[in-house]
Amino acid sequence: MINLTHRKSRIADLPCLVELLLEDELGASRESKSAAVHENYIKAFHKIDSNPTQ
Repeated sequence: MINLTHRKSRIADLPCLVELLLEDELGASRESKSAAVHENYIKAFHKIDSNPTQ
């Protein structure tokens, strides 16, 4: 069995999170494989991260 742990995501995790979106059938057609993370993802991350209920 694999031991899993969880933690709150960090801005440094964003490239990996976008990679997960790229693996999805729908995400693969709308996400970019660019090395740079799109500014909208960064803004969205900070908005979600600042919400104490998330």
